Amino acid sequence: MTTNGEEVPLLENTSTNTDIHKKDKVSKLSIATGLSLFAILVGSVLVRVPFNIFVFHPFFMTLFLILATEGISLLQPTSTPEEKKKGLIYHAIIQTTSYLSAITGFTIIFYNKILQGKPHFDSLHGQLGLFVFIYLLIQLVFGITIAFVPRLYGSVQKAKSLWKFHRVFGYILLVLVWTTAQLGVRAHYMEMYLYSPHLMWFHWVAVILVLGGILSGTRFTCLKSFFGYRKVSKRELRTTVTLSWNDKKTQLNFKEFPKGFEEATVKDLKEKCKAITEVPIALMKLQVSGANMKDDTASLTSVGVCKNSIIILNGETVDESVVKQTASGNPEEYGLMTKIGKIVETITDGTVEKIEELEQLITKCEKKKKLNAQDKKTLQDRGIYLSEKIMQALISLDGVECPVSFETARQRRREGVKLSQALLERVDKSRATVKELCSGKTVRHPAVQNFIIYD
Repeated sequence: MTTNGEEVPLLENTSTNTDIHKKDKVSKLSIATGLSLFAILVGSVLVRVPFNIFVFHPFFMTLFLILATEGISLLQPTSTPEEKKKGLIYHAIIQTTSYLSAITGFTIIFYNKILQGKPHFDSLHGQLGLFVFIYLLIQLVFGITIAFVPRLYGSVQKAKSLWKFHRVFGYILLVLVWTTAQLGVRAHYMEMYLYSPHLMWFHWVAVILVLGGILSGTRFTCLKSFFGYRKVSKRELRTTVTLSWNDKKTQLNFKEFPKGFEEATVKDLKEKCKAITEVPIALMKLQVSGANMKDDTASLTSVGVCKNSIIILNGETVDESVVKQTASGNPEEYGLMTKIGKIVETITDGTVEKIEELEQLITKCEKKKKLNAQDKKTLQDRGIYLSEKIMQALISLDGVECPVSFETARQRRREGVKLSQALLERVDKSRATVKELCSGKTVRHPAVQNFIIYD
């Protein structure tokens, strides 16, 4: 089975919880030791170099290296939604700060070369550094837009599907950053001011410690998700269905529910569908094996969903320009407004005319001395039909739950209820007149113009 894998951390352990915490601690310690060693080696050189503007270049670049490495490593142990959300915020802050350090260090060396009249990017260290600088900018913008402005990519779901690329390219960037740093510490001035040439080997130790810490937290099976494949558990296979929407098929899994389809409800299914398609729940119509799913509280098993079922979703996404017409600016509110509008249409589409026909028929029957059985049946049937039709609309409107923030939808529902009640009152009066007519009493039906008709 294939999956996009963006919900699975690339760096995560698969042992027991105790083993996970132990390996995380070892990984963090290894990374921290490597970074500390690298910083000490660079610092030992900077304190011996005659002070000038150039000194700030290795200082800020070392700061950039430390922040960039820590920004990636802190996401390794995250697995729960809360941890991921918190880790994402810290990651964004740290990586943005690291880029500011890179900009400062880059600007300093560029300005220093201008002062000394030396050519720019004439060494492999400088050329690779420029490439990393540009790469980092693209990676930073890519990550920020995916996390905080996902609609730039069409939808939240599409943005999530790109997250795995940001992660993998981040690890590639980390390797390039450390490669550039290793080239930099082997520059002539670094070797010249180092206490001993033998200490140069400790830079390799720092690299080994950092990369070892990163690799110790890597779950290599998750790297397969980058190419669209991963191992699937038996439980996941038993709780997977296929969603068909707009000629596209997507797999949905309910493995988070201990009892699978017996515990998951239609509402849970709709929430998953909304996350993938962005179709408002109020506009969704779900079918399985040709049957509609109407009760949101029903379990998936009770409505016929089983292993490998194909769920058909009918519904369209909402245009942002239309959503702006709502008080909340939420697509779900527009979906509720559309649902309310369709309910109201069931009583406005010809219902007023049929009520008028019933009133006119009553007026004609009032002129007769005696009603026959057919006249009585016709009057009663029409009254019952109209009353039931309007009552169904009232019940449907009552079943539409509008959050307090959805003021526009709430107003539409109030208007719909007011219209339904006015029409129902009108029908009830007509039915009361019919009842008296059928009993043989002489009555006069209220004039039609005494009633308000809502458009």
